[in-house]
Amino acid sequence: MKSPVIIIGMHRSGTSMLTMLLKELGLFVGKDLDPFKLHESMYFISINDWLLYQSNASWDNVYNYQFMDEFMVEKAIPIVQGELAGKRRKKYLGRHASKVKSIGDLDIPWGWKDPRTTITIDVWKRIFPNAKILHIYRNPIDVAQSLRERELMIREHGKLEFFVKILKFLDYKTVQTLSPRMLHLEEGVKLWEVYVRKALSLTDTYGDDVMHIRYEDFLETPAPILKEITDFISLPTEMPTIEKAVEHVDASRKFAFLKNEELVETYKKIQSHPLLQQLHYEGLA
Repeated sequence: MKSPVIIIGMHRSGTSMLTMLLKELGLFVGKDLDPFKLHESMYFISINDWLLYQSNASWDNVYNYQFMDEFMVEKAIPIVQGELAGKRRKKYLGRHASKVKSIGDLDIPWGWKDPRTTITIDVWKRIFPNAKILHIYRNPIDVAQSLRERELMIREHGKLEFFVKILKFLDYKTVQTLSPRMLHLEEGVKLWEVYVRKALSLTDTYGDDVMHIRYEDFLETPAPILKEITDFISLPTEMPTIEKAVEHVDASRKFAFLKNEELVETYKKIQSHPLLQQLHYEGLA
């Protein structure tokens, strides 16, 4: 069996782009991909939502998850392990379901993408200690603006019903609803900081099992960086194949906020933030 590749990062930071490319190169990321979130397994979303719910947290308000203590983690792990071997595993596995008794038994390159895993990763590393973690991060202004645009799209087009899904995990049901918090740029930036700080801290905990990827660098030189990624996760891929896969990577999305005066003004207010300086996002405007 092979250990999974876990793709994490703040929402709207390039996790979908990276997952799409790795899927094209042979990484199995699930049969039940959400058509709205792009390349996210509904199966793993439901488990992560359940884990967050145990501490009364959610994807856009993760504060309470810091209180998920060892007692709770020890109770949660066997439940999750049982779920990975349960009937619902077929949703993720598709045609592979008949070949393995548990998702963890897969003997092909596999993994999943769900930004929530950034927060719940310590549970998953207890279950899959040799898992490789890919963290992609993007500047906070573009992230916050993308979240705001998505929220406005849902509201303005009246398509909330298409985004409302009942996901059942054991006896727990969750309804995916609007996120009014994300209408506010400053709140999107605050959430970005929580996710990014958590992801960056994983190097101290898991060392060489973690790789950090800067979204803007990837857009600039996608082929060599993707080659580093495939080598890191032991996904054998030749450079010509990689070059073909990245042909449609859109470099114009790099620092898109610089074209918007309102966003530039917001950026100027936060560019001296220590985390922006640490990630070399200062002095862009």
